Amino acid sequence: MAGRGTNLGAQAVLVVGGLAAAAAARKVVNVVWVAVTGRRVPEDPNDPSISTGEAVAFAVASAATVGTAKLLVARKASALKGTSTATSSSTSSAGSSDG
Repeated sequence: MAGRGTNLGAQAVLVVGGLAAAAAARKVVNVVWVAVTGRRVPEDPNDPSISTGEAVAFAVASAATVGTAKLLVARKASALKGTSTATSSSTSSAGSSDG
């Protein structure tokens, strides 16, 4: 039963952390985009005032940044899950040797 709770904890970290990381990464991309280009963030890809190249560049920058943030959160959640699992399995094996 302890393994299941640990799994839920890691999943919670993954979901909440992933959402927070994606939101933060998106904010960073927006700030950096304005600082580097001096232009507003392209929000509507169909806007004729935004060139195709600019829209593609923003999409690539956004996807790469958000994807990297989510990857880092997933790795951290996996590490937490692995650490907790190792601790609970050593405790389980110690308990099973008594019986």
